[in-house]
Amino acid sequence: MGACMSDEDKVRGRQCTHCRSHTRLYLCNDCGSAVHGLLVGALVHDLQGRVVNIEPGIIWHLNRLAESQWGQARSGSSGKKQPGSTVLLGDVRAAALDRRIHDTLSQWATKVAEHCAVPFMPLRSVAAHFIGPLPAGWRRLPPDYRVSSADMVRWLADHVTAVMAEPDANEFYDAMTTAVAEIRRIIDPASPVLIGLCPTVIGADGGRLARCSAPIYGQRDDAYLRCRRCRQVHAVADLYSLTADRIRGELLSASQMWHAMHLAGVRTGSRSTFFKLLATRVTPHSYGGGQHQGSDTDRSGDGSCERRRSGRPLYRYDDVLAVLQPHTA
Repeated sequence: MGACMSDEDKVRGRQCTHCRSHTRLYLCNDCGSAVHGLLVGALVHDLQGRVVNIEPGIIWHLNRLAESQWGQARSGSSGKKQPGSTVLLGDVRAAALDRRIHDTLSQWATKVAEHCAVPFMPLRSVAAHFIGPLPAGWRRLPPDYRVSSADMVRWLADHVTAVMAEPDANEFYDAMTTAVAEIRRIIDPASPVLIGLCPTVIGADGGRLARCSAPIYGQRDDAYLRCRRCRQVHAVADLYSLTADRIRGELLSASQMWHAMHLAGVRTGSRSTFFKLLATRVTPHSYGGGQHQGSDTDRSGDGSCERRRSGRPLYRYDDVLAVLQPHTA
């Protein structure tokens, strides 16, 4: 790995701008290794040190993104074509993301090259005018060579210590993490889930506000979503909060509470863990669905709870949330 840092950087200690651990640069060694893995991939080892998987880097993701631009990322797809034409239509989102990532890589390659006074040259490459034999695995760049994202990724990975020495190194870390996540969403999109009901006020009916109430679907990590009916844009966090407020006063069964928690954007862990916590850590507010309904404090003469035999347990949202959060934080 290449390095470029001042004597002051070598001596002065500071906190890692990503994880806050002690370091002499702006990213610690662990975070620097994570950046290197994001760029060119990393080997995944088990507890015995054996390689059990290979986590692909952004070069692999960029190759899949290039395929997505022509509708060919999915197995068996021959691409999208305009009716009556043999020209493949591009995926506008994939093309825009590819350009944005290329621009980010270009900015960082330029920054590191200028700060280290090291000219950018793709690894194992020589200029077109170079005369002489080349070592095995090396290449002579063509006269019309244009810098590719893959070449910049490999160069930055080779100079990752110089990246770590930049004051805004954490921004590059975040940019590469976001880039990989956005590429994955395009090349392998997850099925949309119900996020909430549109709260936009569209009028009044009998003195009561009438709301759009159209279901809004999206991904759980979306920041904003647009209602397809009224076209209003809502923050996902606001939709989750509105859902939580709506169910906060209701008494729900275990199964209903499981679905309600997801609609409110709450991490529940696995289904089995959720139901186990409910059964062992949360006191039902009441019992319903049987012959009798009432509070859990109603007891028969021998001290046993009559409601346990007469209906299913019903829970309050806040009671469940208080027990759930420490186990899923």
